[in-house]
Amino acid sequence: MSTAEYIPGLTTETIERNLRDRGFLCENYLGKPGPSGLKPSRMCSLVMASDVAPGDTLNIVVTYGATRTLDVLWLRAAVVVPSGKIAGEATTVTKWAREVLGFVATFAYEGADPSRARAWAEENVDNDGAEIVIGKARLSFEARADEALSTLRIDPAT
Repeated sequence: MSTAEYIPGLTTETIERNLRDRGFLCENYLGKPGPSGLKPSRMCSLVMASDVAPGDTLNIVVTYGATRTLDVLWLRAAVVVPSGKIAGEATTVTKWAREVLGFVATFAYEGADPSRARAWAEENVDNDGAEIVIGKARLSFEARADEALSTLRIDPAT
């Protein structure tokens, strides 16, 4: 496999160890492919109380695709407030996305620079379409955190 097909050095063990240490539940993904057509191999999720609205939650879902040899093909980390509202007012996930997606951006892979990746993620969490190549990975945001959903993508650098 060429380095353009997977993220060199990012392992399923790294992803799951880091997430499980923070209370995530990781399991095989049995659902259908998402809107992009990608079908995850595994899904790690955490639902926690938030200070958004009484009874509302903060949902964090990390999905990734891996080969049979456990090379990670791609990773998506999403932070969402399901209601998207604070007492009827639109809310954002910026506060939580900076912390959570900044952390995910620090995962180890070939050429990783965790402090640079965290700083970039925290700074760009509200910048839909922002992207950067650090080492052998491309990090980008699909959705803005100044809305109710923010998604960090980590793909092979090409």
